[in-house]
Amino acid sequence: MAKPKTVIPQLLDETSISTNPYTGKVTSNGTIFIATPNPIYAPTGEAFIGTPGNDKINTEALTSNNVLFGLGGNDRLLSGIGNDVLVAGAGNDFVNAGDGNDLIFGDFNSNGDLDFGQEGNDTLNGGGGDDVFLGGAGNDILNGGTGDDNIAGQDGNDAINGNAGDDLFTGGLGNDTIRGGAGDDRGLAGPGDDLFYGGDGNDRLGGDTGDDTLYGGAGNDLLIGNVGNDLVSGGNGNDWIVGSNPYPPELGLGLPEIDTLTGGSGSDIFFLGEFTIGQNTKVFYDKLGNQDYALITDFNVKKDFIQLPESLQTIIGLGPTAAGLPKGTAIYANRNGVNDLIAIVAGVTPQQLGSSGRFIFGNPTPNSTPGTGVFTGSDASEGFIGTPGNDTIFTLGGNNTTFALDGDDRLFGGAGNDDFISGAGNDFVDAGAGNDLIFGDFDLNGDLDFGVEGNDTLLGGAGNDVFFAGGGNDLIDGGIGNDDIAAQDGNDTINGGEGNDNILGGSGTDLIYGDAGNDKVFAGSGNDILYGGDGADRLGGDTGDDKIFGESGNDILIGNLGSDTLSGGDGNDRLFGSNPFPPELGLGKPEIDILTGGSGSDIFFLGEFTVGKDSAVYYDKLGNQDYALITDFNLKEDFIQLPEDIQITIGLGPVPADLTGVPQGAGIYSNNDLIAVVAGVGPQQLAASGHFLFV
Repeated sequence: MAKPKTVIPQLLDETSISTNPYTGKVTSNGTIFIATPNPIYAPTGEAFIGTPGNDKINTEALTSNNVLFGLGGNDRLLSGIGNDVLVAGAGNDFVNAGDGNDLIFGDFNSNGDLDFGQEGNDTLNGGGGDDVFLGGAGNDILNGGTGDDNIAGQDGNDAINGNAGDDLFTGGLGNDTIRGGAGDDRGLAGPGDDLFYGGDGNDRLGGDTGDDTLYGGAGNDLLIGNVGNDLVSGGNGNDWIVGSNPYPPELGLGLPEIDTLTGGSGSDIFFLGEFTIGQNTKVFYDKLGNQDYALITDFNVKKDFIQLPESLQTIIGLGPTAAGLPKGTAIYANRNGVNDLIAIVAGVTPQQLGSSGRFIFGNPTPNSTPGTGVFTGSDASEGFIGTPGNDTIFTLGGNNTTFALDGDDRLFGGAGNDDFISGAGNDFVDAGAGNDLIFGDFDLNGDLDFGVEGNDTLLGGAGNDVFFAGGGNDLIDGGIGNDDIAAQDGNDTINGGEGNDNILGGSGTDLIYGDAGNDKVFAGSGNDILYGGDGADRLGGDTGDDKIFGESGNDILIGNLGSDTLSGGDGNDRLFGSNPFPPELGLGKPEIDILTGGSGSDIFFLGEFTVGKDSAVYYDKLGNQDYALITDFNLKEDFIQLPEDIQITIGLGPVPADLTGVPQGAGIYSNNDLIAVVAGVGPQQLAASGHFLFV
């Protein structure tokens, strides 16, 4: 293999530069523009790192899978048709990911961990492909484009557009506007006063703790307003409409709210009461009189239905509404001689409603047996709510939504795109085939706080699944398909399974297997172990002492902070033991990393790209406390990369005598400061090898 230093046609402030085809470098407020792909190296993917200034990085001409880091400033990141990772960083950024299955971070705190607390008002465009977005803080615009996208707005007042495809949304904190567009979309708005449009398709939309507005649009939709004074409109199709929180009121969730429910055309069901929970059954709008009720605006006595608990059938009454309330029929629950208002049906007289036969008392799912803890569905699309005990729920076919509630539950999916919200407890979820959404822990306090801890087993099965495991020591298996997995808190064991998976480990000591496919894995904090498996993987550690194994394929391994052990395995790998962000951002910390390339032509990165007028090495100014140990350097095919403008300060010599337990070899020094030890190679051999890249 020839020495991989060549000229790529680029424009850097209107001046062509020479650079290593594996990496890009930018001066302050600079531009990288890749005019044509490099025919030799582009298929393996490239890494481009910006500056703390306002950068423009354009790789639209490349067909490879690239990594673009904007860092600070108001950046523009434009990528091509590969499966790219775009990290915009702090600032008000513009990202156009192009075609391909891309992973897009709006705000990234470049302090060595995956803290997305950086605030910027970003515009993120996915384009074609199945993309994953993390907007971060700020008022962001996120456009999914074509494909089945997973979009998390996170903090801020975000505008989220799914466009075509079966998309998954989580709005996060703030007053968000979410438009699903075409496709069977699913989403949870998050805290705040949100506006949620489902668009075409059979959608499942949920509000949260604010005063939300939900429009189902065309299709047979499931709409849940949750806590707050919500406006819920089904639109065209046979819709299920739940204005309030579907969890049992005896769990402390009863709050005063007045929801406005509109079914639209089609045969709709308005849910006013909870399914049976043990021996008790409740209605949603309970014990708060005229402060707490649903207003049904367009009830059709020929085709719509109202659902109430079976055990309340004998105490439900109808009558005219009281003065000062909207005109129509009032639905009351009479307890101990006291009428408690639970709903008003506008435009319908008590006589019309009472004789219509349009009430459903009990669970509208015909094959379920509430109260026993065992639920069995059918091949139709259904909704299930378990009990606070240990439930077993079989949803079978169809696109189903299951709320397991508390307890150690066992949930089984089937064919179909299912949603499983398992709640507190040590739960087992086997989602089955289909593109499923799986929450391991859900805090039943009326919002999307996933702080509940349970040691869950979550199995995705075949299909492109999305996991939010929550707290606890969880076992997660994505199965076949391109899965998105967020393990969150706890010491988790994660297997991505076959497919191109995106995995976030979170806090805790995690064991992560990417398995077959081109996987993107970020470990999170803790002392983690990562295995890439087959494929061209991108594996990143975080603040702990991580062990990262690329295994077969041309992999990118980033140890980040901590004393890490990196092993590339088979293939032409790139190994970053330290944090690849600029040292002047305060990221230099003592660490001793062990780097093993394995077979293939590998590059060991010891130095930072140019930032402004300064360049630096990773292992700097800390003497023998901070260096990389390269264990298997091959003089015929491996390379060591360092910044170009410190070339005159680099020297080679023996390993310091006071480094006990370190193999003999060549020491690499910058201004007489040890930055690396190359084991088994003499200083003279390394100097004559011609295998340094000064970039």
